[in-house]
Amino acid sequence: MNAVLWPTVLEKGSWSGEMRLRHFKTGDPIPIFYSAFRIDDPKTGRPVNVGNVCSDITDRKRAEEKLRASEQRLLNAQMELAHVTRVTTLGELTASIAHEVNQRSRRCRQRRGLSALARPPNSRHGCSAPLGGMDHRRRQSGD
Repeated sequence: MNAVLWPTVLEKGSWSGEMRLRHFKTGDPIPIFYSAFRIDDPKTGRPVNVGNVCSDITDRKRAEEKLRASEQRLLNAQMELAHVTRVTTLGELTASIAHEVNQRSRRCRQRRGLSALARPPNSRHGCSAPLGGMDHRRRQSGD
């Protein structure tokens, strides 16, 4: 501290910054804001002394830490919400695709059922290959 602080105060006229002191009994650190300033002789302008002011900033440091923790919780909640939104969107997309596939399959089965009365038993009209393929396998197994 002395090697940096005092030469700076003497050269520039002042120095301010955060430091830590130790409690004499407990040894716990005490965060402080320390300001040192040069006092010049009014007649000669030469430095004659150094003054300083110390402020305990423990409460401010605690408040800053609480704010950081709160900001981290907010960030975590935002990330979780974004994840839930992505999963929900994926679920909705999956449900939409499943609905479309089921609708087309249902329409095909309905067309097959309605037109089955009017066509010969071995014809495959009105459906795509997979359903027609199922009919073909069913006929081969004797159904």
